[in-house]
Order: sequence, then structure tokens, then C-alpha cells
Amino acid sequence: MVRSIVSTPRETGQYQSLETYGGWEKFLQEVPLDHDKSVVFDEEITPVMATDSSTFSMTILAALEFAMPDLLEKEELLLHIVGATVREHSRGAIFEDLLHLLPGLKRLKVIFGGLELPVRVGAGNTNNVPICASCTTRGRTYTFSEFTSTYHDYVQTSAYRQPDLAVLFHTGRRLLSVGFGGGLLQGTWAPTTRHLVDSGTLTLCTSFTAHEAARDAEELDSLPAKFLLRPEMNKWRGLVPIPVQLNAHEHSFCFINQFWYIFKGGEKK
Repeated sequence: MVRSIVSTPRETGQYQSLETYGGWEKFLQEVPLDHDKSVVFDEEITPVMATDSSTFSMTILAALEFAMPDLLEKEELLLHIVGATVREHSRGAIFEDLLHLLPGLKRLKVIFGGLELPVRVGAGNTNNVPICASCTTRGRTYTFSEFTSTYHDYVQTSAYRQPDLAVLFHTGRRLLSVGFGGGLLQGTWAPTTRHLVDSGTLTLCTSFTAHEAARDAEELDSLPAKFLLRPEMNKWRGLVPIPVQLNAHEHSFCFINQFWYIFKGGEKK
């Protein structure tokens, strides 16, 4: 099982932005892949399979690099994974990639929240995630916590702090035509979307298809949200094709985090 695609944390002065790689092909050629030594490693198949998990951390890092000019000066990052499901939560360990690729980052805090997360005893508690010995030696930490409510309810609690980045993976703010789970009714998302825009929270969203991304963009334009990046193909999408199970007119298959877009605040009317 891959827990961090980058085997060795970068030292100060070794930072290299994802943009310089241009996508997975060059990145996987130049950056050693960390993996469980007890599992057979296939030089062609294993890296491709690993992207289905690492797409989550790499898409976040690409968004931070794109939209946060002072990223390299930050010693702490707070991320909110909004509308999280088991899909993202079960891959939470992969976010250690951020500690490995950002030399100045000391503390990573991730909060997973959504109605589809399994309810656990002590879900609101802060949990320490085991990280590699190199990160521990450097005094780095990775903690996470959870909430099992809507985001617009969570922001009313005393636990809420505005994140450096809110992330909405495959939110399905509209009912998806391609038949993937995880989508709640649009009415549930509307107050959350409004909060993210009104609060000026830097927000990253992804979708499976161009059609879904375009519909989401229409909704955001109506508010109107201020796009930093309008929907486009994501270079850091997963590389394992997913068959479309219903009558989709776009593709016979799609990919995890295939399209992405970023907004922050609203446009003046």
C-alpha cells in the first residue's frame, strides 16, 4: 500500500514546483516512489495504480502552488475536506506528500467532514497520523479530525477556523448523470457553497466529467463566485480509468479528479 508517493522529504533549497514536471509522466520518472516492500512492485503498473490515491494530495498541492503566493513561507497548513466520503478518508495518509514536497511545512492539519463519513466515537478529537521517521526527526506533525454534519452547520460551531484551503472532491452538488456515489442533493450544498464564497475561503473543487464541472461553474457564476481557475483538465488526475455505468454522452470512462477549478470570494455585482 502506498502511503506517500514521495519517498524522501525535500530539504530546504530542494523545492521543485509541480508545474516544472508538467504532469505525472515526468514526475514518476524523476521522483522515487515509496511503497510497501512486501508487495510486488511492477515498474509499469504500480506507479499508475498509485496515482489513484496520490491524485488527492498532488491536486491539493497544485492548487496551493497556483493560488497561494506565500506557500513556501508557511509552516502550518489547515485543510478542510468538505463533503468527504470513505474514498478520501481512507486515503488520508497520502497527504503526508505535502510534508515531503514542501520543505518549510512543519504542521499539517486536515479536517474531514461530511454526512457520508462513518460515525465514530470521538470523531471530533484531534488524531496524530503516524508519519515517516525523517519527518518526525525534523519535528513535523500531521493531525486530523472529523465532523459528520453539513459544512454550513460545522462553520457555526466553536471548532471552526477558516482553512487555508477548502477542498471539495467530486462533490456532486448536482445529481450526477454518470452514476457515481457521494453526491448529495443540490439543496444540501447551496448554503455551503454560499458560505465558501461569502467568507472568501480559497476553495478547490474537482469533478469526474467536463459536463459536471460546467454545471457547477454555472451555479458558481450565478452567485457570482470569483474564479481563480475555471474548469479544465487536471494534470494530476488519477490515471486508472473508471467505466461510466450509465448513459453518459461524454465518455465511456473517466478518472478520479479529472477536472478541477479554484475560486475565492465573489465578484462585485
